[in-house]
Amino acid sequence: MTYTTIHFVRHGEVHNPEHVLYERLPGYHLSDRGRRMAQRTAQYLAANAGPVQAIAVYSSPLERAQETAGCILDAINEVREAQGEADLALRTDARLIEAGNEFRGTTVGKGEGALWRHGHWRLMGNPFRPSWGESYRHIAERMVDFTYELLDSFADSAVEDTAVLGAGLAVGAAGSAAGSAVDSADVADSQFDSQSQVRPFAPAFTGRDVIVVSHESPIWCLRRALVMGKPEHNMLKRQTALASVTSFTFENESHRLLGYAYADPAKHVQ
Repeated sequence: MTYTTIHFVRHGEVHNPEHVLYERLPGYHLSDRGRRMAQRTAQYLAANAGPVQAIAVYSSPLERAQETAGCILDAINEVREAQGEADLALRTDARLIEAGNEFRGTTVGKGEGALWRHGHWRLMGNPFRPSWGESYRHIAERMVDFTYELLDSFADSAVEDTAVLGAGLAVGAAGSAAGSAVDSADVADSQFDSQSQVRPFAPAFTGRDVIVVSHESPIWCLRRALVMGKPEHNMLKRQTALASVTSFTFENESHRLLGYAYADPAKHVQ
């Protein structure tokens, strides 16, 4: 059996003084605080045995994700260079992009371009699908497709379960043991709403680690699909803070989810 832990990182804060719903629009970069958030999460990953040995870093094609991934690569490559290893290069995958949204370009608040003007409110009919853009199910499907394609590329490869050296999972506030099996789709929603603490990664399985930078909705839809069996959700109950890390450990050959964890390293960044 071979194993992979994939660490899904949400990008840092975006410079957006006009409060535009930017969706996939170009030109939205990290704010100064957002860059500090990305650097803090990069330090967190580089300080842990699994992520710092990552064999690949992927990103959404949008600027805010690419810039966050750049901070992560800077931190990890510094360690790799000290160990005499070659630098990792950023890989981009369109399946990791932000959710499509019909409100793109509108603003939250007042003014001619406000979200609530020009009949935009008619798109608010079903917040659980949602009715204003790309469905949660479609988002989950492209994220699962990316994930399983990655696992298939590692199946039956040279890294075997012979020692506890590589991939690991963070332990959340609920005290779940790293690598605990997740076989049921009937996990209570309250499990997602707990406030996880930033703790070191605990070694769980020998295997590979991969770091992936994406966006709030795609990461949460993936988590819902993998753990709950359904991507539909209340968007107000997401646990995907800016620059947070959601980690999943899989058995490559079966795609079986062995454990998952959440950490918020940049929570206190100002």
